[in-house]
Amino acid sequence: MKINLKSLLKDKNVLYIVLFLAVSNLFGYLMMNNLNAIVLFSLVGFATSYFSKNMIVVLLTAILTTNFLMASQLVGKKVKEGLENKKDKKKTDEHESDDEEKEEDKNEDKNEVEKEVNVKKPEADLDIDEHMKKLESLKPIMDNAENMLGKLESMSDKIEGLKNFMSN
Repeated sequence: MKINLKSLLKDKNVLYIVLFLAVSNLFGYLMMNNLNAIVLFSLVGFATSYFSKNMIVVLLTAILTTNFLMASQLVGKKVKEGLENKKDKKKTDEHESDDEEKEEDKNEDKNEVEKEVNVKKPEADLDIDEHMKKLESLKPIMDNAENMLGKLESMSDKIEGLKNFMSN
């Protein structure tokens, strides 16, 4: 069975699969509050639309470019998983006195309080106005994308009409 790449780039089902992946990626970036990725996705898609009118190519280019750049940013970052407040008590002797245990608990509590004091809250999550301004700046890009999808649908309808005409 031989698969022709040109026929895949024109297949409606492939377009729907790629569209689903693109929308899923955008919602994922939105859920992670990664507006830079959304803007990058939109810009790459918009720029690619000048070079190719095939929406499968445009969406795949935007998906792959955005995922590659976002993943390359994560390469240098260390991810720490696990419980931060877990108290790990190792007893070397079962007959430790209660005074020593209480003193250890006080020291651990003191260290936890010091850790909590040093925690800084992210400022970006608290500034809703700034996020709203960023979303407003995306409106022209999204309008343009909606316009392009409308043109794609009208072209699809014309092609279907032409196919029906040719088959009769």
